[in-house]
Amino acid sequence: MALTQEQIDYYDAMEEMFATAGYKLLIEDAKAQVYQYQADALEQPSWDHVNVMRGKALTLAELVNFEDTTLMQRALLEEDDEDADV
Repeated sequence: MALTQEQIDYYDAMEEMFATAGYKLLIEDAKAQVYQYQADALEQPSWDHVNVMRGKALTLAELVNFEDTTLMQRALLEEDDEDADV
């Protein structure tokens, strides 16, 4: 099944966004926050606080990995297209 034009437009727009200075800055800041939340989790007074810090770190980690995940999804879909054409 070939990528639809809508999917192609989506992935093209994502790649354009990933290349911007603002996105790169956002990701660098998010990475720093992830590391800080992980370090802060070790110093929390209760397990509930640890879980809150871990949740924040995991949420930011998803943002940090969004570019890689999106590019892998596109590559897999394009690979499926090539396999279907054979």
